[in-house]
Amino acid sequence: MAEKIKSLEAEMEALRRSGPKRNTHSMAAGFEDALGIAIDVLEEYASAQKYTEARVRQLYEVLKKLREGPSAYDLDEQARERPKRRHEMPHA
Repeated sequence: MAEKIKSLEAEMEALRRSGPKRNTHSMAAGFEDALGIAIDVLEEYASAQKYTEARVRQLYEVLKKLREGPSAYDLDEQARERPKRRHEMPHA
């Protein structure tokens, strides 16, 4: 048992001396792709949240108008313009 412990200690010491391991080019490329996907997902989520908030505000305004009375809503009023979604926005 003592020999096994010494062997493991020697192995750990060798690992400490070897320094930090470097990532391969393949791993770096994989990390870059994963980061790109994560950023895209977060941007899409934020965009969907903004769109939803804008539509809820429009819904609130229509319902608020309806509460004013049975004839308060203008029949000739055009439908409200939908807010733009991220994929519909011009790219900078």
